[in-house]
Amino acid sequence: MSFYKNACLLLLLFITFLPLGAQKYKASDAASGALKAYAPDTGRSYRGIEIQRMYVRMPDSTLLATDVYLPRKRREGERFPVILHQTRYWRAAQVNWPFSMFTQGFFGIYGQMIKRFIASGYVIVNVDVRGTGASFGRNDYPWSEQEVADGYEICNWIVQQPWADGNIGSVGGSYSGTAAEFLAGTCHPNVKAVVLMYSLFDVYDDIAFPNGNHFEWFTGNWGKANTMLDNNKLPVKNGLVKMLVSGVAKVPGKDRNQVYKAAIASHKDNIGVDETSKGVDFRNVPPLNRMIDSIDIFSPHAYLQRLNACGTPVYSYSGWYDGDYQAAAVKRHLNLQGEHHKLIIGPWNHGGKFNCSPFNPGNSGFDHAGEVQKFFDRHLRNYRNGLEQEAPVHYFTMGEEQWKATDTWPPQGFDPETLYLGHSLQLQRTAPVADTGQVQYTVNNALNTGNDTRWKSLKSELKTADAYSDIKQQLKDALTFTAEPYAYPVEITGHPLVELYFSSGAEDGAFFVYLLDESPDGNYNYITEGSLRLIHRAEGECPDIYNDVVPCHTFRKADARPLQPGAADSVRFDMLPVSYLLPAGHRLKVCITNSDISHFKTYQPDGTVYTLFTNARMSSRIQIPLKRKGE
Repeated sequence: MSFYKNACLLLLLFITFLPLGAQKYKASDAASGALKAYAPDTGRSYRGIEIQRMYVRMPDSTLLATDVYLPRKRREGERFPVILHQTRYWRAAQVNWPFSMFTQGFFGIYGQMIKRFIASGYVIVNVDVRGTGASFGRNDYPWSEQEVADGYEICNWIVQQPWADGNIGSVGGSYSGTAAEFLAGTCHPNVKAVVLMYSLFDVYDDIAFPNGNHFEWFTGNWGKANTMLDNNKLPVKNGLVKMLVSGVAKVPGKDRNQVYKAAIASHKDNIGVDETSKGVDFRNVPPLNRMIDSIDIFSPHAYLQRLNACGTPVYSYSGWYDGDYQAAAVKRHLNLQGEHHKLIIGPWNHGGKFNCSPFNPGNSGFDHAGEVQKFFDRHLRNYRNGLEQEAPVHYFTMGEEQWKATDTWPPQGFDPETLYLGHSLQLQRTAPVADTGQVQYTVNNALNTGNDTRWKSLKSELKTADAYSDIKQQLKDALTFTAEPYAYPVEITGHPLVELYFSSGAEDGAFFVYLLDESPDGNYNYITEGSLRLIHRAEGECPDIYNDVVPCHTFRKADARPLQPGAADSVRFDMLPVSYLLPAGHRLKVCITNSDISHFKTYQPDGTVYTLFTNARMSSRIQIPLKRKGE
C-alpha cells in the first residue's frame, strides 16, 4: 500500500512539473483588442477520448506506428474532420504501471490541444515518421522525399476510414510543423489547411547556420537527442521521468514486444543531423558524409513553388523568443501567394509555454488551442466564424502589452531612425562630419549571451520566462554604444538594420549586434539581435531563393568573399524582427561582439584586432523602424 501511495505522489509531482498550457488568470498575452479569443459554437461537446493504436503499411511495406484519437461517445457511423500530426519525437510515451492507470498521456500545451479538438468533434491521427519512434525504417535526414511521400499515403489511408469525413488538416510544432508544411506541398486533395507552429522555412539560415554562423550547440545537442530517441532512450537526466516512462508507446498486437524491438533495431543506421552539418559552410555544397548534395534538399523554401501551386491555406505561428523562427514565419508568409494565409507572432518562446515579455514574464495566458481551432473550423468545417474578417497578420507589442493587426508585414507607419556609432561610444542622431573617427578593439571569443536565450529555446532549454535577465552581466565586456534617453515612448516594430564599416586582422569572422533598452535605474532589457558571418557579406538579389524585406545574402560558395586583413570593408545585415515599446526616459544601447560561444562557432582567432569606422566617409550605423506612441 505504501508503494501505491508513493507512486501516486510521484505521479502528482510529475504532472505538477510538466509544462502547462494556458494559465487560469488573464496574462498580458491573452487575446484582446485587435485579436479576439475564439469561442466556437460547434453544437455538441464530446466527452472522453478513445485511443486506437496500429501500424499503417506504406507502399514499400514499411510500417508506421499510428495513434488515432477519437471522441469516445460518438454516434454509430458519425464522421469527423481529421487533424494529422507527424513527429520524430515519439507520438506517445509508454507510461509504466501504475502511472498508466491515471493518465492517457496528454500533457502540456499539445495535450490540452488534443483534448480540446476531440471535445469539439475532431479526430487526431498521430504518426511516428519513418525511422523514428515505434515506426520501422531508416532516417537518413529530416523530411526526406520518402517521408513526405509517407504523409501523402497516410492521408490516403485516413480518407478510407469510417470515422473520417474527407477533410484533413495538419498541425505541428517545430519538426512536426515542417512536416505539415511539406504535406501541404503534396497537393493532396483532402488536405484543406495547415498550421505551422514554431517551425523553420530555410534550414540553412533559420536553424543550422543562422546568418552563416554554424549553430553548433543546436546541431550537436539535437542530433544526440534524436539518436537517443531513435534507440528508445529518453534524452533527459530526470530520474523521475525515466521511472514513469519506459520508451515510445508500443503498438498492440500479436508478438508486440518482438515487433517493437524490431522497429527500434531498424533505426540503428540512422544518420544524425550533427553528421549532416559537418563540413558545411555554404548552402549549396554537400556535407562531409556526401549523403545529400546540399541541405537545401530538405528545406521547405526550396519547394516554395510547389506549395504555392497547391494553394493550401497556411497559418504561420511563432514568437519573438522562438529562436529566429519568427523571421522564418515572416519569410514564409511574405512568399505565399493567394488569400487565406495568416501570420501571428506573440511574446512566446519555442513551443509557446512562456510569455517572455520582459514587462510581464510568466506562463503564457494565450489560448493556443482556440486560435488553431479557429483556423481549422473555417477551412475544414467551413464555419463562418469571423476568420475572413480578420487582418492576415497579428503581432504582440511588448511593453505596450497589446495585440496589433495589420494587412502587411512590416506594418506601415514606421520610419527608420538612423543612429550613428560615435567614436566616444555614443549613439547619435546626426551623421558624423569629421573625416576621422574610429574605435579599435580586441576580440574576446569567450563572450556569449548565457543560457536563458532565444537560441536555447529551440531545444526547450529556456527554463524561465525571464529570458536574457542577465544580459547586462553577459555583455559587460562588449563594445557598447549608448543613445540619449527618449523624452516620449516610441514603438519599435519591424527589422532593425545594421551597417558597419570596419577592418579586421583576420580573413574571416562574424559580427553579433544586440539592441538593448536601458531604464533610468540602469537595468537592461534585451530587445533583439542580428549577426552575420563576414565571408557572406556580399549582397545580391535573391529571387531564385525567396523574396525578403531585408538585405539578401545568398550563403553560396561562389558569393563568398574572404576579408583582406587590415583593409577597410563594410557589411549590412538585419536584426531579427520585433515589436517593442520603449518607455519615455529609457535609452537604446547597441552592444557589438564577434562571437556568441554559448551557441555558435567562432570564425576569427581570439585576440584579433577590429577597427570600427565612425567618420563622415565611413559612418557605421543602425536603422531602427520606430514611431512615437500614438502617431
